Amino acid sequence: MINKKRLLILGTGSLAREVFEMANDFFEYDIAGFVVNEPPFERGSIMLGKPILWIDELESFNNDDYVAVCGLVRMRKSNIIQQVNDFGIHFCNIIHPAAAISSSVKLGTGLIIKGGVQIGPNTSIGNHVILGRGVLIGEYVKIDTYSFISVGTIIAGYSTIGSRCFIGLGSMILDKKIIGDLSFVAAGSLVTKDIPQRVKVMGSPAVIVEKNINEF
Repeated sequence: MINKKRLLILGTGSLAREVFEMANDFFEYDIAGFVVNEPPFERGSIMLGKPILWIDELESFNNDDYVAVCGLVRMRKSNIIQQVNDFGIHFCNIIHPAAAISSSVKLGTGLIIKGGVQIGPNTSIGNHVILGRGVLIGEYVKIDTYSFISVGTIIAGYSTIGSRCFIGLGSMILDKKIIGDLSFVAAGSLVTKDIPQRVKVMGSPAVIVEKNINEF
């Protein structure tokens, strides 16, 4: 009998809990626990019947037995992801079986893709991207690393979403548009022109309401 890989879920928030349910329902993983690298949790804490592990506890793990996925929304999640990588633990993809993904799509690692997502041909999804329920993505779209695309977003063909972007619930990005790295698109926005790096936009059409925003 082949032993199942043990899954480590980074984070303890609502997304981590949803990943827990997806992994329980659809994947052949034994969930080992949740991983944190900051308070308020004390060593020995339990959530959903699984231990909450401090990042330094992974140092003693046999990295061949474990895989991980990051259930954090914040863009600073790259820090804890790198820590897990440094322990030699590889990341896996959690993709809901109700997602429809074209065979020509290039998928990175550490992805979370929820039910109802549709991804058109020749699109590229970078490492550790999260796609919320019902996200629709056209053809030849590029979404770079660590970006979060919220529930019900529509991204038309030939568009580019930079690294560490947050695209709010129900937003629409028209075709051939570019969203710069570290930018934030507020819920319900309609993006009709390119958006530079490190700005917050909102409205229909979306306009810049804040510049030089920090990674959150």
